[in-house]
Amino acid sequence: MVSDYTSGFKNISGEQVTDNPQSTEYESKVSVKEAISCRVTKYSCNTKDAYSWKAEMLKTDDFEEASRKFKAIYNSLQHLLVNVNGINAIFKADYTRPTESIKFTTIVFDAGDKAPELKKLKISIDRKRNAGMGDQNTSVRKGERGWRKGRQKDG
Repeated sequence: MVSDYTSGFKNISGEQVTDNPQSTEYESKVSVKEAISCRVTKYSCNTKDAYSWKAEMLKTDDFEEASRKFKAIYNSLQHLLVNVNGINAIFKADYTRPTESIKFTTIVFDAGDKAPELKKLKISIDRKRNAGMGDQNTSVRKGERGWRKGRQKDG
C-alpha cells in the first residue's frame, strides 16, 4: 500500500464512497488486520491534488484500551522498512503518550534525510477523543500538508 503512494493510491482505490467539493473518498482495496475500515481520500486543490490512505483501527470508550492499541500501532510502525521505486526508507518517530485530558494526539513518522525522494511521504497515527470515545487511526499520506510531530490538542 505504501509503495502505491507515488501514483496517488490509484491501484488500491476501490468504489467511490463520498464526493464532496474538496475531497472524494474511496474504499481501499487493501486493508490491514483488525481495521474497522480502510479508505483512500483525494483532496482537490487548485495546484495539485493530494491523497491519503487511512485505516480506522478502534472505537472504544475505554481510555486504557485505546492507549494500549495506540502504543501497539506505534511499535509496529517504528523502524518500518519501506521500499518505494527501489528506494529504501526506514520510518521513525518519537513517541507521544496520550493522556485523558488531551483530546487529540498525533505521531508523524518520516523517512529522514537518507531518502529525500520520499520526503513528502509521511505515516501518522492519531488518537482522538469524541464524546468519550477513543478513536484510533493509522494514516499514510502524500503531500505538503502541515505535518507537526508529536502534536497534541486540548479538548
